[in-house]
Amino acid sequence: KCYNGHKLFPPFRTEEARRGLKNRSNPYGKYDIFDEVIKSSDEIVVAIKRSFFESTDSLCETSIGSFEKIPLHICVGPFGEPLPWGSLKIASIETSR
Repeated sequence: KCYNGHKLFPPFRTEEARRGLKNRSNPYGKYDIFDEVIKSSDEIVVAIKRSFFESTDSLCETSIGSFEKIPLHICVGPFGEPLPWGSLKIASIETSR
């Protein structure tokens, strides 16, 4: 699903968060992002492809580039401040009805 990290994680836009991240930019940026899982031949998720778009409304319009294969569970980077290095994990979120 297409998402916009700046809108998806709004605490970074609050005054309190800005004070906590003084002189730092929003770690998610303002542009839309689309993540696709890459699976091995035995259906194990081994990486993601992260694509970036000019749009800022969670519609993922007009591609401006991508990282073709970001490995999971190992430190990758640099991505820039304030999160220069890190590891990615696939998380599943279950909701109760």
